[in-house]
Amino acid sequence: DPHVHDALGKIIIDTNNNPEHFLTTNPYYDSLVVGHYAEKRDPNLACVAYKRGNCDDALIECTNKNSLFKLQARYIVDRGDAVLWDKVLDDSNSFRRQLIDQVGCATAY
Repeated sequence: DPHVHDALGKIIIDTNNNPEHFLTTNPYYDSLVVGHYAEKRDPNLACVAYKRGNCDDALIECTNKNSLFKLQARYIVDRGDAVLWDKVLDDSNSFRRQLIDQVGCATAY
């Protein structure tokens, strides 16, 4: 039951009991539910949950809101999705410049 795993994930995040391990290895929780919960506590953990579920819009919103452009750049490079690239490189994206700066750094490794 995903609700049980969602609740377990929230408890693990709150108690800081190796939450990244849970978020990356448990296939049963809802990435959007747990990611949204984690955003207020640790946006990096929220991004781990969003990444696991390929929740592109939620991850982009979280990384923009928290200025985690390096994390966003790495995610977008790793995903390699043309539609996602079009979305983040659109002229209407007010965070476009910060992302472009970080993409250069993310691909240099």
